Amino acid sequence: MRVLLVEDEAGVRAFLIRAIEHILPDAQVIAASDGQLALTAFLAAPADLVISDNRMPNMSGLDLLRALRERSAVPFIMISAEPSVERQAYRAGASVYLGKPATLSDLRAAISSALAAPIGYTEPCAK
Repeated sequence: MRVLLVEDEAGVRAFLIRAIEHILPDAQVIAASDGQLALTAFLAAPADLVISDNRMPNMSGLDLLRALRERSAVPFIMISAEPSVERQAYRAGASVYLGKPATLSDLRAAISSALAAPIGYTEPCAK
């Protein structure tokens, strides 16, 4: 399983990588520091799950989600400290919204929920 993690803060990104590897020990975690780099990485080698922060330079998580939804129905977890982002994320096609701060248990539940009914990423999302 390939997991694309998108987080601009290096310390948070390192923590999330370790957490994802703990929750999904067989996963290959690909990390990107902004949405534009993540989109490029996804187009080169699609992931089975995308976990993204919202507020980042170059391309926000919401913009990344919208760009991916034009091409894919990959499970997508949006992480944000901004409560107003939740509604926008679901409208844009997020599988799960995870508010910050989040615990390891919260992340585990979000991943489980997002993967509960995975949709193949080769099929464009019909939104």
